[in-house]
Amino acid sequence: MTDAFIRSSFSGLNLAVKEYGPEDAELKVIALHGWMDNAATWEAFIPLLLEAVSPKRMRIVCLEFPGHGHSDHLPQGVQYNFVDYVAEVLAVADHLRWDSFVLLAHSMGAAVSPLLAASFPEKVQAMILVEGFGPWSVPASAGPAAIKRYIETAHSLSNRAPNTYATFEDAINRLSANNPSLAPSSVRSLVTRGTKQVEGGWQFRHDVRHRVASPIRMTEEQVEAFTVAVQCKSLVFVGTVGDQYFGRAWEKRKTSIKHLTEVQVEGSHHVHLDQPSLLVPHVVPFLADLLSTSKL
Repeated sequence: MTDAFIRSSFSGLNLAVKEYGPEDAELKVIALHGWMDNAATWEAFIPLLLEAVSPKRMRIVCLEFPGHGHSDHLPQGVQYNFVDYVAEVLAVADHLRWDSFVLLAHSMGAAVSPLLAASFPEKVQAMILVEGFGPWSVPASAGPAAIKRYIETAHSLSNRAPNTYATFEDAINRLSANNPSLAPSSVRSLVTRGTKQVEGGWQFRHDVRHRVASPIRMTEEQVEAFTVAVQCKSLVFVGTVGDQYFGRAWEKRKTSIKHLTEVQVEGSHHVHLDQPSLLVPHVVPFLADLLSTSKL
């Protein structure tokens, strides 16, 4: 595994990546994390997957979205746009000179992935998604309130400094309190990569502007236009005690998705990080036809 940066041709930002496997591997994978997480979300799962497949056969690049992990933040006065993440993933693929690839994604990354796969079907060979398939939706009537909330939160957060925690353990306790279902080892992994030591203690690296409310969300009808348009095969993991919003939306969405394999696993929203061994036996056969004729 190596750490690197990729200069985005879309935003001009330096985007942090963690890279696994040889550059000339048969199968190319871009891995995406969830909201306020970082590339450490995959550090328990990927080694198990590579061991099962053979480390020489897959190249996995774990991207950290702008304002997350070690990636650059947007300039002051600019807000984050969810749809821009599609362009950032494509910018990474262009930098790597990958014409097509597999998407491995969790939560927010799994919200981004179907938008990319539907809009650029020639780029995405397959999707492996954990606890997500498309963005959150709202009724059309929610529009005025969403604009109001966006402007208010942008005003209050745009110049706010990140919180400083006296010790590293205080930062761990904070993330654990916000994510009580996360295993202690998982919390430590995310905090280790997601914090930095500053004068007076420790700060999380993510941009506080990610808490600014989205000005416009899609309606469920708009989301369905993307899910219907996905042409590649999809493997979707649903935790038995996962995200409740995703669970409610998923029951309807999955009826419109072609080439879908759904797997329910005993676990929480971060089941891939807490219990990666539950996922690997399903992922290996799912990827088999994308590799060469020799069996996995």
